[in-house]
Amino acid sequence: MSLDALREFALEVQAEVTGLLVTVTRWTSDSGFAAPVTTFAQWLSPLEEGRPIGVDFARSGARKVLAIQKTADIPALPKGSTVIAAELDGGPLLNWRVDGYESAIEPDLIRVVLLPLPTKDTL
Repeated sequence: MSLDALREFALEVQAEVTGLLVTVTRWTSDSGFAAPVTTFAQWLSPLEEGRPIGVDFARSGARKVLAIQKTADIPALPKGSTVIAAELDGGPLLNWRVDGYESAIEPDLIRVVLLPLPTKDTL
């Protein structure tokens, strides 16, 4: 067994043991949304960002970061893509929109910054 195959196997086992089942719908500029793909992901520590002077009314608070494994179905996750995931294991499913990226140190992970999409209850 090559080291690449062993590494891929280890990542799959880790995702299934510690990961959260999510549904990803990629945004494509030519045809809109692609077909939804179900995969495993992990929430990372929230990003706390300082605010520069003069932006007192800007959004403050932690942003949610989700690490999703790159696959043939998810080679990248453009801004505007959507993710359906629970914040906590066993919690209610929420809709999220990809708003940006955190630099990933792992070449086979995509770290996306997510914003919650409004629901009928919050409108």
